[in-house]
Amino acid sequence: MKRQLKWAFSSLFILMPFIMHGHQEDNFELSNEGYYISEFVVHTNVDGKIDADYLGWFFNTTSLKFHQKHSFNLSLLFTHGGQPTSRSVGDLQYFTNIEVGLLYGLNEMYYKYESDVAWFKIGQQDINMDFMFTENGLLFNHSSFGIDPGTTLNLPAPTAPYVSLSLTGKVTMANIDFKIGVFDGQYAEERGSLLPVSWRLKKSEGLIYIIEPEFTWLKKQVTTKIGALYHSGNFQNKNSGNTEKGLLSFHSISDFNFYQHNDRSYHLFYQINSSHKEVSDIDFYLGLGLRMEQPFKWAYQHELGFAMGHAHINSEKPITDMSFNVKSETALETTFKVSVSNWLAIQPYFQYIIFNEKETDLKEPKILGLRAHLNF
Repeated sequence: MKRQLKWAFSSLFILMPFIMHGHQEDNFELSNEGYYISEFVVHTNVDGKIDADYLGWFFNTTSLKFHQKHSFNLSLLFTHGGQPTSRSVGDLQYFTNIEVGLLYGLNEMYYKYESDVAWFKIGQQDINMDFMFTENGLLFNHSSFGIDPGTTLNLPAPTAPYVSLSLTGKVTMANIDFKIGVFDGQYAEERGSLLPVSWRLKKSEGLIYIIEPEFTWLKKQVTTKIGALYHSGNFQNKNSGNTEKGLLSFHSISDFNFYQHNDRSYHLFYQINSSHKEVSDIDFYLGLGLRMEQPFKWAYQHELGFAMGHAHINSEKPITDMSFNVKSETALETTFKVSVSNWLAIQPYFQYIIFNEKETDLKEPKILGLRAHLNF
């Protein structure tokens, strides 16, 4: 019976846009958007040898909005290409945020209610769409500037391409957005290369609870998020090796617009995450960055960015210390993105990965990439 209900609800999400197509009355609005990222990278690995990879990531999102405040939303995803981080580069934090290999299937799928001061969503969601991101960090290609490795490496967080059953919401009061969410403690894992629908909760896998107030201040030049996340599942104690219940982490993220003149603007951001040491692999993360819009007198829309992401291994704990070859890792990235048309943007970037080694002699990777963004 549960399986029948799951597939019935899934079919409703998938077929609804087609059922309602043609009913373009005031009460219904159907929209569809496609987005493809392709990337060619040349990189060195931990042995100092040069290698190359080609990767791609395609999203298609359909939304059916009705009666102004309600909508059904469905995203399909297809990814392809090599996996240089896991195969040869050896960086702890993935240097490209589209590295997942060959996958296809369903991504986000949810119902949303939205008013002037609040919204809530229920369905299959990516935690990083509404939580734990910096607007200015979205420019960069390194995975940590999207969502910090303290979250993605310490627990099975549902972040692209993986999603999980969840209930999320936001309420705005004055200049504060209060966001809260509850997610399945285990994201929907692929079956072969297929990303499936997975709405079955298991008590043994726990739940993820997150709260994230966002403050706007200094004449709306600064937004700051101060959040807490708790995973109620089972984790390994890094001292004893015994099973321990629960992982707690705290994070803070800020975006600061410190210069604005005509089309030119300069922005700073930071990300901080600190996790419960007894059960964490990454006990601390710090990200810093500068994003510049229209820094040059050029007709094309363009952005220039510099960023640093530092992840510290919980090497004081014996079990964690034995699992990693480094004590910490620092990623440096510089990138330049230019929109050559309303459907195409080109983005070259360079990264340098710094290892704080223990005993092994690792070569520090260097990455040169060229990314293309296509909107359909």
